[in-house]
Amino acid sequence: MDFKEFWVNKRISNLGYAFVNFTSSVAAIRFYKRYHQFEWPVLKNKKICVVACAKTQGKEALKKSFKNKNFWCHSNECLPVILVPPCDGVKKSRLITVGKLAGQPKMKRN
Repeated sequence: MDFKEFWVNKRISNLGYAFVNFTSSVAAIRFYKRYHQFEWPVLKNKKICVVACAKTQGKEALKKSFKNKNFWCHSNECLPVILVPPCDGVKKSRLITVGKLAGQPKMKRN
């Protein structure tokens, strides 16, 4: 979510990114083939999925990098989560929030 757009213009604008740790290389390749360059049917603007390798690799490294990060969002629903147990597409997983809800940032007035 583009939090600046939310706080300044009161509009929700989805940037939509995710970090996914696959349980196998086969699953990662299957996901890439299905979703890389996938176009979502959004009326106002084109949303195209780009699948790429992240600079930070591994679940523990990602948890560490997000653990103390503040997110300028309006709801816990916008915070990063970890699925426990890892999602296999069948079993139900619990969502564990990572990061901290910071609320509205202080904006410069013009």
